[in-house]
Amino acid sequence: MNWSAQVAITGLGMVLIISYGCSAAINGHSANNSADSTINPQQSDEAAEIQRAWEKKVKDYQIALDKTKKMNKGFVKEKFEFLEDLLKAASTKTVSSELKRLEESPVPYNRMSEFEQTFLQAHVIRYEERGKRKPLVDLLSKKCPRYVGYAPIEVSLTTKGHPEKFLILFDAYERASNGTSRDAITRILAAVFKDLRRQYKDDTKFVELSKQWYLNNRTNLIVNPNYYVSFDPTNATSFFLPLK
Repeated sequence: MNWSAQVAITGLGMVLIISYGCSAAINGHSANNSADSTINPQQSDEAAEIQRAWEKKVKDYQIALDKTKKMNKGFVKEKFEFLEDLLKAASTKTVSSELKRLEESPVPYNRMSEFEQTFLQAHVIRYEERGKRKPLVDLLSKKCPRYVGYAPIEVSLTTKGHPEKFLILFDAYERASNGTSRDAITRILAAVFKDLRRQYKDDTKFVELSKQWYLNNRTNLIVNPNYYVSFDPTNATSFFLPLK
């Protein structure tokens, strides 16, 4: 499977992988979430207004895009930029309160609305950009997105090709307080450590040995620039490559 990546610098200053040149929808990942977009009664008035404003911007952009009859590969980038503009104009208290609500929500990440998923992904980017490791680990331990934009989370965490930040996923796994979060992170690790996963079906043992392998080898590794996620293990690439 051949693929190409287009990158764009978003308003948050992070490199996002915007599109994969493959016929499938990002190996099963769709940019459009089908979850119902409704205002949650636990949201503050300002948070609800942020959501309404973001959804209107996205809808209006989609309508304009449809009229051009052209595929805009930057639509994911625009969604982040729309939200970032709204977050910058909002009070810190409102943004923090909404983030806490989503982190503590009993709803699994993959069943959240597109706005809620984008809000959480935007904070992954914010924490990465600002070097805030602890809140990033806390966020991923509660709600770990499989993708940030079109980029798999393991790619998002290691955008410069260096593997040091990959340890964040292990820290998030160890800090996770519920099985849903641990399962989500385990599936991510299974995509990276495919050989170990085939050998060890027990999640705890698999994660333990994956971390041990990573710690023993991380100084001699780089991230594979041609890595992609595939549901077919025979058609997958290695995430880590030996440092030459």
